Amino acid sequence: MSISIIIPTRNEAACIASQIAYLQSLSRYSKTSLEIIVCDGQSSDETASVAREGGAVVVETFPNRGLQQNAGAERATKGVLWFLHADARPHPDSLLHLEKVALNHHFSGGNFRLCFEGSTSSARALAAIARLQRARGIYYGDSGIWARREVFDVLGGFRDWPLFEDYDFARRLEMFSRRNGMKTQYSLLPITASSRRLQKREGKVLAQWLILQLLFSFGASPEKLARLYFDK
Repeated sequence: MSISIIIPTRNEAACIASQIAYLQSLSRYSKTSLEIIVCDGQSSDETASVAREGGAVVVETFPNRGLQQNAGAERATKGVLWFLHADARPHPDSLLHLEKVALNHHFSGGNFRLCFEGSTSSARALAAIARLQRARGIYYGDSGIWARREVFDVLGGFRDWPLFEDYDFARRLEMFSRRNGMKTQYSLLPITASSRRLQKREGKVLAQWLILQLLFSFGASPEKLARLYFDK
């Protein structure tokens, strides 16, 4: 089994080194052939150089998460593509789990159970919403989406969108799986996302994200929604 971990970044120098080291430590207990690819979107800090020093392959491109992840996938050489965020820490058994699941070719891809740091009401609410949405085949990039290389290629990768590219890809992955007699795998192993955005705007972030999803469902462009999201 071979896995490429693809991490889109922008100004993540503070956490990318520890994330790379952590992921490398997971591979010591498996037979997985692993490569880590950091797709940097014109960071103004030392993200790219720190990632290289940590042993990752670095691909530099424009700051657009869909475009960045596609660039990483194009550089990847392994049979399974696992997309992770720099500040989302997978469970220590995640790599072993993915290694076993990917041997079953009835699975096209999947993701992990999303949790957030801390025990605030917003963190708990977002985690609960993520579980409910997953039951409907809806999930996002911070839950550690993975896909087989051949499936990713058939789907054409991510849209070149700065936001909701993960939601769109997950939706297409689910549709592809149903049409081709395959399934996606939802792992109950947690992946813990940073609560740094919640800490900055506790009480507002949950409402903001629900509004963004609603606007997207009514046809608002990902570019406009990204400006609303990242400028707050």
